[in-house]
Amino acid sequence: MEAIADSLAIAISQSQLHGQIQQELKLLEEVLAKLRITEEHLVQSEKMTIVGQLAAEVAQEINNPINFIYGRLIHVNDYIKDLLNIIRLYREQYPEPVPRIATEIEACDLDFITEELPQILNLLKIGADRIRQIVLALRKFSLPDEPNKEHANLNESIDNILLLLASRLEQKILVVKEYHNLPPILCYPGQLSQVFASLLSTAIDALNTLENSAPIITIKTDIVEDSPGRFISLSIAHNGSRIPPEILHRIFDQFGHTKSFKNFRGLELSVCYKIIVELHGGRLTVESPVPSQIKSQTGGGAEFMVKLPIV
Repeated sequence: MEAIADSLAIAISQSQLHGQIQQELKLLEEVLAKLRITEEHLVQSEKMTIVGQLAAEVAQEINNPINFIYGRLIHVNDYIKDLLNIIRLYREQYPEPVPRIATEIEACDLDFITEELPQILNLLKIGADRIRQIVLALRKFSLPDEPNKEHANLNESIDNILLLLASRLEQKILVVKEYHNLPPILCYPGQLSQVFASLLSTAIDALNTLENSAPIITIKTDIVEDSPGRFISLSIAHNGSRIPPEILHRIFDQFGHTKSFKNFRGLELSVCYKIIVELHGGRLTVESPVPSQIKSQTGGGAEFMVKLPIV
């Protein structure tokens, strides 16, 4: 009997040891998986840093010649106006030109040129000005933040991001902006811009799957009273696909949605959360579906809400 008891005790002990080993192996696998994800994040972060530096350098290289072109276009426009005015005066004073000049006027279609040339110059000026705005937005987005916080206007920061995302928005996505007059806020402007870019990219991705309805992104800014003081409130909402419930409750976790949240670009939402909450003492929340969208013919939509303290 004692031998049987000893054998049974040994078997139980071995079973328990086997269970502990299996549990520890499972835990080790989870740790290794998180380490691999962390490594991917670090590599991606390094890539983004390099891309940001390159983008800033490219923006600087473009900025100088485009400013030169833009500045000269102003003078060219003035010179062309003067020349066209002189031609107009000549035609008023000498309505019957000599045959040779009359032939040249007809050949070059002077009336068409005098009407078309100012319009072309105006379009060139508008195009050059848009390039200048894009370059400025890219420089602000790409340059690293200073070690100390700076004052920035969040409405302007969002407009800069929308300018950079214009090619993705195209004509099919309606952007509704409901801006409140905001005071400058003490913050890290570059990091907040990256958060806004990620949230807007998320909204655009969700709208890419929208069918039989007009895709809309609504951006609202306001000043709200909340404990323990006054906050700047920012809302980015869309009427596209809702965030699955199994993801919604852990969307800001570091490892919560990396594989399952497919329609995501830019910073991890966990990083966005850290920038808002830890670096700026703010709040970042999400609702999906958006209550106002439940009855619409959409996927329910989602709304990211940011609150930043006014200090």
